[in-house]
Amino acid sequence: MNDTPAYLGQIPDLSTKVSASVTGFVTDQNDEPVYGASVKAGTITATTDKYGYFEIKNTMVVKQAATVTVEYAGYFKGIKTFGAVEGKSTFFRIKLMPKTIAGTLQAGSGGSVTLTNGLSISFPSNAIKNAATGLVYTGTVSVAAQWIDPTSAELNKIMPGDLRGINASGFINGLETYGMAAVELTGSTGELLQIADGKKAGISFPLPAALSSTAPATIPLWYFDETKGLWKEEGVATRMGDKYVGEVSHFSFWNCDVPMNAVIFSGTIVNDNVPVPFTPVKISVISNPNNARWGYTDSSGYVSGYVPGNAALKMEIFSTGLCNTVLYSQNFNTGNTSYSAGVISVPSSNISTANVTGMIKNCSNNPVSNGYIMIRLNNQYTRYYLNNNGVFNFSSFICTNPSPTKIWAVDLDSAKQSPIVDYDLLPGINVIPTIQACGFVPSFYDGKFKMNGFHNRPTFQFPYTNVAMEMITVGLNEVAFYWPDAGSFGHPFATDANNTLSWYGTTISPVVKFNQATNEVTEVYNLSTGPVISLYTGSIPTHNYYNSTTRKIYVAWQYNNSTDRAFFDTLSYIGPR
Repeated sequence: MNDTPAYLGQIPDLSTKVSASVTGFVTDQNDEPVYGASVKAGTITATTDKYGYFEIKNTMVVKQAATVTVEYAGYFKGIKTFGAVEGKSTFFRIKLMPKTIAGTLQAGSGGSVTLTNGLSISFPSNAIKNAATGLVYTGTVSVAAQWIDPTSAELNKIMPGDLRGINASGFINGLETYGMAAVELTGSTGELLQIADGKKAGISFPLPAALSSTAPATIPLWYFDETKGLWKEEGVATRMGDKYVGEVSHFSFWNCDVPMNAVIFSGTIVNDNVPVPFTPVKISVISNPNNARWGYTDSSGYVSGYVPGNAALKMEIFSTGLCNTVLYSQNFNTGNTSYSAGVISVPSSNISTANVTGMIKNCSNNPVSNGYIMIRLNNQYTRYYLNNNGVFNFSSFICTNPSPTKIWAVDLDSAKQSPIVDYDLLPGINVIPTIQACGFVPSFYDGKFKMNGFHNRPTFQFPYTNVAMEMITVGLNEVAFYWPDAGSFGHPFATDANNTLSWYGTTISPVVKFNQATNEVTEVYNLSTGPVISLYTGSIPTHNYYNSTTRKIYVAWQYNNSTDRAFFDTLSYIGPR
């Protein structure tokens, strides 16, 4: 365990490294999985799958301030900092914020932008430079901005870091936040901009009413230092009624914080001696509940992180998922050194606890020795690995009784997956009937899509707009069109007299095959035994590929080798099936 306290007056150790692992799920502002995001910890980079899951094993990270950074086009970086423990894995749920344009202004004349929540940023004239070249910028400035509510129950998912910072004297502190902001400036051609040397921009943070009684008259400003994974003190903001107002010399993430003592908390949560993994834990100051820290147990039920020192605290354990039900709590006091809660045994009588067990078998009806199960419970995905005998056994705190759950299994050795099983979890022991993983694992191109395009056949020529389609894996890097409205594999082709889409029926079931290395479409063929289907070979220029940034499939295919009976489809990814 990392047993170095982080209290006022300590110089941070940012050189000692340990080998650790990190796993988790990334979602967008709507709590939908983010597919294809880049995730980096130490020197290792991973990519989120269709469920937003990532896993980085045995990477060297800074022991006292390890970071995991998520990047995805159109969103601010999601950055988490943690005290790494040698050989252990830390779990996160990371929620990304979109780079919403709050407003535009002319760099030469300056101006201001204000969000509906009250966050405001103002610029003097001629105060913008090109971030890459350092040259003065005079064109249109787009200001992307988000205010991070310090009282939000999702603060831990959204904010960068872990509420620790380096003060003006170089010492590490715990922090009590009164509001954060993310700001990015771009030019007319998308180039990154910054505040010019010797200039400052004004920034006004809204102050939530719940924090008004404890908010000081002045408060230090801190920016997030991505290279250190910690906030860094720079400047002061002044309280003016229901806002804090200050000036900054550059833009990234900014934070209004009161410094405080911090120490490391650790403990292992079990129920009936069974570890409770991936469960949210909140620790707050009893006299000031808004001063809180959040974390998650890892696969063994272990949780650790920095909490206020010399304080009377409350630990609360929450149900799995998005229902935010407190299922157990206990009070404790910290001093100036690390606090170990040991094994925290949560009584079954106090909570809705589902103990879930079962076995996964492969196509040969033998136990899967290398695999995992995925579950979707209370609107969240979670992954649990199997033991060498193909058995899973875990406890989960559930929101409802019964709690509808979707379960499916993956055999990593054979790259095969089971069908999705619907199961109602109940408090107590839940024995899941044996699941067989013997189908194709959904590919990178699998999911729900909105289809737009047109059919160029004379007489039946027409466009189609926002047609709900699913692309279902039917082979290695191969997905077939499935039309939910028709209830089968297939593709709409024309409209009838009532302006209703019709289709060929199941005799025409296009399959799109990709080269996963390049995302290029290499082939289109018919899943059924009907007419020949192939890639379009006519004179209209096309590029058949999957754009991993916009998550769109572009494919043009033709019926019976006729270029006059072709379909030109653009499919925009909506989410996993």
